[in-house]
Amino acid sequence: MRLRSGIIINTVEKTELDTELKALLEKAPAKFILLTDVSGQVITACGSQNQFDLISLGSILAGGLSASQEVARMLGDDQEYQIILHEGSKANTFMSNAGPDFALLVQLDTSVPLGWARVLILETAKKVGGLHMSHADDDDQADTKEDQQKLSDFKNANDLTDKIGDSLDSLWNG
Repeated sequence: MRLRSGIIINTVEKTELDTELKALLEKAPAKFILLTDVSGQVITACGSQNQFDLISLGSILAGGLSASQEVARMLGDDQEYQIILHEGSKANTFMSNAGPDFALLVQLDTSVPLGWARVLILETAKKVGGLHMSHADDDDQADTKEDQQKLSDFKNANDLTDKIGDSLDSLWNG
């Protein structure tokens, strides 16, 4: 799937992301988890999600993290991975970036120790960011190989005029 931010997530990567989030859902234990890209577009969610407008929540999550990152940058305390905690009366909500491309929201019951949750969420955020970076590298290498093959084919053409003529003939002849 191609996201508004230009990020591409293939089926294998989506499955791996879902696996990581489901593992966090069980370990923490979490009530709800949402993963978006940095523009707020929903990538995946798990847990009790029927009670939320995921599109609005994703946009607000992305905006909140972006604002927090800018405040940290202005104060000279920018970090690669940040976690924002909202302590509520019924649930605690953690918001974190997950690499440069994703935002992660995790809602937990108030009975879950905050330190334990923080460790698990940070670990998952790093895994999610790493998964995407490894898949992005694979995609870049595939694109590069394809481009190199096209360039090689072009350079190996004995006569450019024949190549153009053949291409035009194939267009006209179907």
